[in-house]
Amino acid sequence: MMSPWLAGLIFFSILGLLFASQLFWLWRARRFLRARRHAWQRWLLGVPLYACLFGLLGMLLLLPVRWWLALDAPVLVSLFAFFRQPAVMVPVGLWMAASMFSFLLIVLVQGCFWVYCATMESQKQATLGKLALGIRVTDLQGGRISFARATARHFAKLLALLPVGIGFFMVTFTDRKQGLHDLMAQCLVLTR
Repeated sequence: MMSPWLAGLIFFSILGLLFASQLFWLWRARRFLRARRHAWQRWLLGVPLYACLFGLLGMLLLLPVRWWLALDAPVLVSLFAFFRQPAVMVPVGLWMAASMFSFLLIVLVQGCFWVYCATMESQKQATLGKLALGIRVTDLQGGRISFARATARHFAKLLALLPVGIGFFMVTFTDRKQGLHDLMAQCLVLTR
């Protein structure tokens, strides 16, 4: 059985990481809002964004206070009292750490895939699979696409997937056989 002070240390270190991430996202939101040109845009985007971020930040600040106040409180007084037990806190902390690790792993894999696709489509005009099939990605005039356009095309594929992949089925309906991601990035996929 783990001692309560060690369980508390693990829990509060995870809580500290969450608090630091909220401060980071608050800083990013501030930079994002300052980039808006008109005041109405800053207000329209800023009010809900800041409300969510400050709400989460406040919750993360109040959790240790709730922990301290509810030492022997009944469960109805503190919903958090159950999590103070080491038998519960450590698995929850490990689950949160595993979730963060799997998220970072997904971001790393997607980042590598993005760099691969954007680099190959901008330099060779095709990924290895497209090269094997004899097709290439071009701009609307038939020239090479830039790395920025290949990046836009790659991330536009995520939007094409959202409504049940309808963005990919658009190929059958458009004149130039373009999917939603091709239309957004102004690209064509041609045979060699």
